[in-house]
Amino acid sequence: MLIHVTKFEAARRQLNVAIRLMFDGIDPVVVHTLVGAASVLLGDLAGHHHPSGRWETLAQQANNLTEKAYFRVARYAQNFLKHADSDVDSVLEFDPIDTDALAFGAVMNVQLFDLLTVEESVLQLWYFACHYPSGDEPDELFSKAVGIFGDLREYDRDTRLRRAQDVMTRELRERSPK
Repeated sequence: MLIHVTKFEAARRQLNVAIRLMFDGIDPVVVHTLVGAASVLLGDLAGHHHPSGRWETLAQQANNLTEKAYFRVARYAQNFLKHADSDVDSVLEFDPIDTDALAFGAVMNVQLFDLLTVEESVLQLWYFACHYPSGDEPDELFSKAVGIFGDLREYDRDTRLRRAQDVMTRELRERSPK
């Protein structure tokens, strides 16, 4: 049996499974690989169809980075995990928080095309609850995120992931057909 899938559909499938795995506490390196693959597809699609709204472009501008500098940082771990042609003995100092940012950017690109799935919505609001800048005046999204998760900025990663898993499990249960 053949599976017919568009690049957008493939990216969403990768992203949604990666979000579930991340919130379940599954191997963060594997999760990063899936998120990275989805991120590339979604970034390319957004660049083609919505260039001014593409998350990568907005992040580059906000951080005053060139495109090359941005992608060198944003995709460093991802490139390490998929290539071994010139650095066969290298070791990666991997921080799973990089996966959070990559997944968030992928979700921001998804919403240029479609409504978010439960997984994508939970990830987006969870990210705001974890990473909203301390000095900034809370906006509507942060307030909504805190209403669902609490303010997670001071919690460790394991606690943050458990909170996300609890919310996602509840949301999936409430939205499933009875």
